[in-house]
Amino acid sequence: MNRFLDKLEKKISILDDKTRGKIINRYENDIKENIKKGMSEEAAISSLGDLDSIVDDIYDQHNLNKNMKPKSKSLHNILDSASETISDFCHELAERTRTFTAGRSLEFCFEVALKIIIFIMAIFVLQLPFMLLNALTSQLTGLLFYPFSTAFSWIFTFIFGVVYVGICIVILIAMFKGYWTKPEVKNKETKEIEEEKPKKRTGDYLSTIIKIIIFVILVVPSIILNIALLILTVIALFLVFNGVSIIGLAILIFGLFLISTVLTSFITDAVDNKNKNYKLRTVSSVLFIIVGAVLFVDNVFRFNYHDDIFESNFEYVTISETIKIDAAWAILTDGNAEAIIDNEILDNVLLIEIIYFDRFVDINIEIEEINGRNLLMIYSSERAMNMDKLMYIYNNALVDLQNNNIFNYRDLRDFNVKIYLNENTRELLR
Repeated sequence: MNRFLDKLEKKISILDDKTRGKIINRYENDIKENIKKGMSEEAAISSLGDLDSIVDDIYDQHNLNKNMKPKSKSLHNILDSASETISDFCHELAERTRTFTAGRSLEFCFEVALKIIIFIMAIFVLQLPFMLLNALTSQLTGLLFYPFSTAFSWIFTFIFGVVYVGICIVILIAMFKGYWTKPEVKNKETKEIEEEKPKKRTGDYLSTIIKIIIFVILVVPSIILNIALLILTVIALFLVFNGVSIIGLAILIFGLFLISTVLTSFITDAVDNKNKNYKLRTVSSVLFIIVGAVLFVDNVFRFNYHDDIFESNFEYVTISETIKIDAAWAILTDGNAEAIIDNEILDNVLLIEIIYFDRFVDINIEIEEINGRNLLMIYSSERAMNMDKLMYIYNNALVDLQNNNIFNYRDLRDFNVKIYLNENTRELLR
């Protein structure tokens, strides 16, 4: 009641204090009279009508222009409005909590507590299959060439995270959705019917817990596996349509997807005590797997596998540096270094040739003196990945695959260092 009267007073703040006080007292008395007649406070307030309509009537009675209603956007009014919003929210929350706890028994409290414990256990146990699948997909995507291995790893991690959160939300709603709805008004016949229904026993709760555990351990991983295999099937078909000879791999993955869906259906139907025939789906899945495996073996032997990324279709650059040395030197590099003897080169001269992919790394050459000894350091710094670079890798990798060539594109971040020197100078290097 006080909240309603406070709102009304703010709405008619343009009136003088005496008139405003009389109006507030009148509505307060009306509410109290209705409560005495047996109405609830909420019903008594609702019987007065909408607050805005009441304010309009008051303005009409006092011949006031409705445009004169207070619309100030001062800091004070903004704070009042925020306070009012918070108050309304707290009031609504209190009403729902009051409805939630009204007439609840001790048995109900234990039921809610048990469900909370089961939910907490479920979300922790649910992490295990997702962690295992994430580790497995990371290993599998690591077999792909860079940077697609990293990209697919991020994609699957994101998918697993979304599915995990979604399943947790579904479980939460399924377990607790009935508690925050307003109870239905039940007549005598409805109550008699409900009393005749058998009450849930402890075994029923244990059965529900077992079903949840089976769902978390078996069904969730199989669903995620289905999604992963479907994505891989789409990718394989996309490559096939772009001229890459991996039709066998596409058929094989599709067959694995079909057999995985059969397994998922079998588990879910077994949990629900349903008996269905999976012979046709199983046989067709096995046929796809056999045909795909045979063709895939043929596809594997058609490809050429290369260790040297510099033989690929990617463009690389070569830089040369000439360094004169007159004492013992040491060379430190994180690239693939090779010393080449060329006696036509002058004594105490190093001709350094560095081959690298300038789109992906920058080369740094530094000379430092440590404890009276010169140290030549050659190292790389990786450039940031962007969409242009990804498209460049995709286009060139696609050309390599169309030509039945496979490289390890992770080596695009490597570089080769060739050091040309004569026999005499070789003795100065350690």
